[in-house]
Amino acid sequence: MARPRQFDREAAVMVAMNEFWQKGYSGVSVKSLCERLSITRSSFYNSFESLDALFEESMNLYLSHNPMQQLQDEDIPANEAIRNCFRVLCRLRAKDKLHRGCLIINTLNEGSAMPKATAQALESKIDNAIHALEAAVERAKKEKLIDRKQNSRALALCLQSLATGINTLSTQVHDEAELWGIADTTLSGLGF
Repeated sequence: MARPRQFDREAAVMVAMNEFWQKGYSGVSVKSLCERLSITRSSFYNSFESLDALFEESMNLYLSHNPMQQLQDEDIPANEAIRNCFRVLCRLRAKDKLHRGCLIINTLNEGSAMPKATAQALESKIDNAIHALEAAVERAKKEKLIDRKQNSRALALCLQSLATGINTLSTQVHDEAELWGIADTTLSGLGF
């Protein structure tokens, strides 16, 4: 008979997510997570398969609170949905007492420290965000809220660049009003 797990899997993924977020992908090892979770290596591998699999699960947990979800609200004008996305981003970054920025951006910035498949998974998450932003821009065009001649892809890339900048700058600028001031100025300049 198999021995029952001695830990709460959801809580363990939350701990792992915070370890990756705080220490970076390269700063976390199976050994350090086993110590942090008070489990054996065999329990770790039986539960999570690999460090990369746990990182993927941690990323998915992180993204379950993604401000980009605001873009899906079709009950409000697209411009407002885009602005709400950035308001939530600024609020989340200001509330983070550890000033960690974005788990995905931070990890991507580590570069070659991770396996190729993990880097590709991160890049895919960024691509998904860009596509969501582009869809919101297209909706703003259909709603005649911005000039239809504007390049949707270019605007989406500008918006992703703004999100990346806020995520990065929030490690040093901790005030929500200041972060929102950056977002508001840029969004207004872009026509949102």
